[in-house]
Amino acid sequence: MKLLIAEDTMSARLMLQAVATRSGFDIVLAEDGQQAWDVLNDEDAPRLALLDWEMPHLDGLEICRRVRAVDRREQPYILLLTGRQDAADIAKGLEAGADDYVFKPFDSVDLQTRLRTGRRMLSVQKESMRAMHDPERGADRDRLTGLLNHAAVMRALERQLVRARLDDLPLHIGLLGVGVPEQAVHGHHDSVGEVLLRELATRLLSKLRCYDLAGRCDGGTFLLLINGGVAHAPILFDGFRRAMSDTPVSYKQRTWPIGLSCGVASFVPPKDTRDATQLFAAADAALEKSRAGGRKEITFAPMI
Repeated sequence: MKLLIAEDTMSARLMLQAVATRSGFDIVLAEDGQQAWDVLNDEDAPRLALLDWEMPHLDGLEICRRVRAVDRREQPYILLLTGRQDAADIAKGLEAGADDYVFKPFDSVDLQTRLRTGRRMLSVQKESMRAMHDPERGADRDRLTGLLNHAAVMRALERQLVRARLDDLPLHIGLLGVGVPEQAVHGHHDSVGEVLLRELATRLLSKLRCYDLAGRCDGGTFLLLINGGVAHAPILFDGFRRAMSDTPVSYKQRTWPIGLSCGVASFVPPKDTRDATQLFAAADAALEKSRAGGRKEITFAPMI
């Protein structure tokens, strides 16, 4: 697999190349952000990229934004290389479209682990894209939103749990409960509630990474299967919450405010041995706590 390494300091670039080569990657080097952007736009562009945050011409954050703005069926997996470790900076990078971080000064073992994770996520991406977009799987679709239906997303959860155990990678099961205003459901010839749910599904898909999955359960509840480290989960789910509910939905010459609660259960192997039903129940219990605490809360179930 090809790996793009974009780092403007020669010594760091060569050290990164040496470590990545030992992991079996074919290395493509870039000395600045513009070179990196050009490489990522090649017809045979690397699927995995390690980008320094601060580079001449284009920084790593801007490259992330540009890559995610392009409508590609298969997106590259991007790691940001940076010395910035504040929570606000990490959130900024994930919001821009980075998938993970490598912190400076980098540790060789940690770098190899994160590169292996990236390679695994790219294989997960193919499975997720088939599940979400394969026209031959129409029976798996929720008719209202086009997302996976409840049965299909639960089957996907079972498959992803098997992979998470084999790869020793965390998986986060999130339930997003939408509060549709009562007047949106009653008193209209067509159901405004259905229109709102379709719009919220569209917003959700705009934030969903290619290797994650989303489905709709009964009513106004969405189920998300999110891959990634435990530390990133609060940032990612807050991004979903804000994207779906911060802006009211405009319809029938009105604006409809959206309340949204979120409950998350994190599966972290090998200690966690829960199955799909148990994890769904844990996320559902967390969702109920979130609803009780306020519509803008995200509640995480206790980890095992």
